[in-house]
This record gives sequence, C-alpha cells and structure tokens, in this order.
Amino acid sequence: MSTPAAVHGEPRRRGRPPAGVAEQTRLAVLDAAVACFADQGYGSTSLRTIAERAGLTAGSVYHHFPSKQALYHAAYLYAFEVVYLSYEDSVVGRGSLLAELNAMLDRTSVIMETNQAMVAFISKSSAELSPRELGPLPQPVPWERFRDGMVHRAVERGELTEADARLFQRVFATLLWGLSSVGLRDPVARAECVEGLKRLLAGTLVAKAPPPALHP
Repeated sequence: MSTPAAVHGEPRRRGRPPAGVAEQTRLAVLDAAVACFADQGYGSTSLRTIAERAGLTAGSVYHHFPSKQALYHAAYLYAFEVVYLSYEDSVVGRGSLLAELNAMLDRTSVIMETNQAMVAFISKSSAELSPRELGPLPQPVPWERFRDGMVHRAVERGELTEADARLFQRVFATLLWGLSSVGLRDPVARAECVEGLKRLLAGTLVAKAPPPALHP
C-alpha cells in the first residue's frame, strides 16, 4: 500500500482533487489522521488540522469521512492493515515458528524506525478514550488474521499444541505491545529489546540452573 507524498512533508496543492485520484486522496487523509491523532490525541485534533496536514480542504475530508469519529475508526483499521500486511510479508516462507517470530521482531524494528506515528497511534488508540466518548473501536481483522495464521502453521508443524495456542496468543500480544511501548522512540532500547527477545525465544538468554548438589 503506497504512502502519499504529503506524509513525508512534501507540499501538496490545496483544493478538491480530480475524480480519478479519489482513493489517493482517501489514503492521504488517513495518513494525515494517523499522524495527527498520534501526536495530538483525539480531543485536540480537528478535521481542519488533518486536512491541512494532508494538503487538502476540510470539504475534501468531509467528502470521505462524515465525522471525526468516523475518521478515527477508519484510521485505526487502516493502521492495522498497513502494519500487519508488512508483518505477513515478513514471515512468508520462514518454515518455523521461531523463524517467523524473529522475522516479525526485525520487521517491528523497521516499522518503528520508519513509521513511528502509526505504531504510536495503534499503541495508544485502544486506551485513549472511553467507548462513551469514541464509540467501540472496530475489531482489527488484520491483527487476528496474522496471529491466527501464525498459530495455525505452528500447530500444523507440530511446534505448538492446540491446548497451548491460547497461551501463545497471550505471549504474542504481550511481546508486540511491550516492544512498541519500550522501544518506540529509543533506537538503543529497541535494538536491545529485539536482541533480548530473540535470545529468550531461542533459549540462550537465561542459563540453565545447575542440578542441586547431592549431599551424602
């Protein structure tokens, strides 16, 4: 999925775009919304602010999204789709659960480096506002699709039992959310987290305790 030029700070002419670029305009609005919501939060962000960041008029934003709440929900799903399509690409053909997890950790580091706003938005979105203020957030299907696909492949390969699948899902969520919390804005901490998690998963971080001494 392409990223509109406005996200990278390039100037964009204001005004209503030609009919042939409707989807590009929608993506530009979503990228701008993700950046604004991540930076300023829901309450402090207006549709006009988002329009200005995208280089569009407020009317262009309203044409695609009738309210700020609708745009927030759409941006939430969009962020998950972009991130988890990238994750799915990273694990193709890896052949083992450990290899997939290592590839996912490496890709997480890249995403955090190149698109901090999207990761920050995903991390804070579910806890930012109560359902009364924002309405229930839509279910992020890409997250479930990626997680369940990883579990299914591991079970088929005999690396994970059906009984342990739910435990793995919990560990998987903890791993991703914890990494995004600790390493998002600190590249050194991020690199240390990724390396530590890889070694923990491989069983090389924690030394096995020696057997207890036998006393006569």
